[in-house]
Amino acid sequence: MQAEMMRFFLQLICLYSVGSAVAQLATIPEIEGPRGKYNQALAAIQAERDQQAAEANRTYAARLQDLLKQLTGEGETQAAVAVQIEINRIAKGVEPTNLERRKMTGLLLALRVAYEKARGPAYMAAAKAEAEAHASWEAGLGQLEAYLIKMKQPEKAAVAKAERLKIEQAKIAAKAASAAPIIVENVSPKQDLPLDPNDPGLVDQMQALADGRSGSPIKLNKNEKLSTQKTFRPPVDILIEAMTDSTNLRLSYAANQVIFNWELGRKNLRVDGGPAGGKHKPGAGLIPANQFVTVRWLVTPKRQAIFVDGELRYEHAGDYSKIDKPIRVFPSHGSEVTVRSIKVKELPANIE
Repeated sequence: MQAEMMRFFLQLICLYSVGSAVAQLATIPEIEGPRGKYNQALAAIQAERDQQAAEANRTYAARLQDLLKQLTGEGETQAAVAVQIEINRIAKGVEPTNLERRKMTGLLLALRVAYEKARGPAYMAAAKAEAEAHASWEAGLGQLEAYLIKMKQPEKAAVAKAERLKIEQAKIAAKAASAAPIIVENVSPKQDLPLDPNDPGLVDQMQALADGRSGSPIKLNKNEKLSTQKTFRPPVDILIEAMTDSTNLRLSYAANQVIFNWELGRKNLRVDGGPAGGKHKPGAGLIPANQFVTVRWLVTPKRQAIFVDGELRYEHAGDYSKIDKPIRVFPSHGSEVTVRSIKVKELPANIE
């Protein structure tokens, strides 16, 4: 492919070649034709990238709208403004600057990271294709420069050289994008990045349960509750792998109970008791029956966030600093809950 582009450049050089030297030119006819083809190639690469990333873009835009609604309803004005700014950028197809990216925190940052991962394959392929286009264009300019020198047209050769030097910056940018398409900056102290289940900091609690049970998995019926022996103070990162056969997977720690698949409305996430008590979230509580899910419950002195299989479901800012409780999992209203694992990572005290 690159050889074909080389031949194309040489043909265009011959086609656009002129015999007279022109001093102090900003451009020359020999460059204009190949440059048009180069720009068309870049436009085609970007169009294909945007088409492949369209679903990720739509999902991100929808999640931003949901987050904006949530933050507005909770009175989190500053956070809502930051989300609205990102919504405006996405609508215009504008990427945040490095400074704007570093200022993202909380659920906005987590959503942005998930979005960048989702669109990553399309952007990496585009970056590679752009790097190849830059290299071919630069090589063509180099050949044009050599040709003009041979034809004793130093002024035009200088124009070709200047154009070639510009391409070096584009090549550097393309290489950087290919090497690091996902930028994750300033996530501490909010810890909203996905937590690796194999993180050595996670401590298995299934061998230290309050009722003397141990092993995995453990089935719970009727009024049975599974509870850790140990109590935990924020900041903590909790991973619970469990499933329900129907309704009511219930968890307790930063709330008296968080309910998934509530019997009166499975799509509603119920939060009873604790700093967020009564601040339920419609549309965030549904999980599949008879299928294990991983619930991540991140609780710091100033906030809690709940994820299911990596998807953000709930966040609330409040005073969680006084919590010192065990972690509990239990069924209700006739459901059967199976718990495969409970793991806890106690985070550094400066995490807020």
